[in-house]
Amino acid sequence: MKSKKAKSDYSLLDIFALNMKFYRKAADKKANDYTTPLYLLRAGTLLENEGKLKEAAQMYERIKTDYPTSTEGRSIDKNIARVKAKE
Repeated sequence: MKSKKAKSDYSLLDIFALNMKFYRKAADKKANDYTTPLYLLRAGTLLENEGKLKEAAQMYERIKTDYPTSTEGRSIDKNIARVKAKE
């Protein structure tokens, strides 16, 4: 029998997986300069917080490469530097 803590931890993992699925799908569904970099940033932040630094860096690099003039693209270098410093 699972403890309550283990069950709640599992629920958090489910939430992480669902959020990642949503952000990746949303970013790729209909690419544009407004929502795509926003969702990529959210996905990168979530990955970074989970310790998945290589994947987070990929999201941030995609923003820098594909959406450099977006709001997120103009300030993404700090995110890239932070992730690289953690690696």
